[in-house]
Amino acid sequence: MYIQRNMTPPVVKNLIIANCVALLATELLPMGDDIVERFALFNVAGPLFKSYQVFTYMFLHGGISHLFFNMFSLYMFGRLLERVWGSKRFLIFYFVCGIGAALVQEAVAGLTVMYAETKMSSDAVDMVLTQGYSVFQQGMTYRDPMLQMLHQAIYSPVVGASGAIFGILLG
Repeated sequence: MYIQRNMTPPVVKNLIIANCVALLATELLPMGDDIVERFALFNVAGPLFKSYQVFTYMFLHGGISHLFFNMFSLYMFGRLLERVWGSKRFLIFYFVCGIGAALVQEAVAGLTVMYAETKMSSDAVDMVLTQGYSVFQQGMTYRDPMLQMLHQAIYSPVVGASGAIFGILLG
């Protein structure tokens, strides 16, 4: 059996399609902000975190250029790995790298939250935890640098396939 060199393997092709559809949904549908709020990765300490986000955040992107560079890298390097490793092994590797990147992000954000909590009063921390969501929804943040750091660590969404893509580059 021969494989045409110019054909895109199925996993790479379907990942590119899924990521493009997700960007179109977030940009064109009226509920695009709700999609990001539900499926982007948020800090485990905040009220927006859901366990499935360590998987779904990889399909959302922060704009067309973010999507383009991730999918271009996936196309250029993922095709080679999928051909060598096979589709199943490549797909497992892709998701292990993406989920691993999410866990590293959560660890760093968790350390940021712990650091901010040691430098702030418990009232200030409680204020960010209770009022921070409404501040986030308004697209604002706090002026105080420590409050801002805590607020961003908890309420900044993480999106993109970059963690999985860096794993592919490593592969």
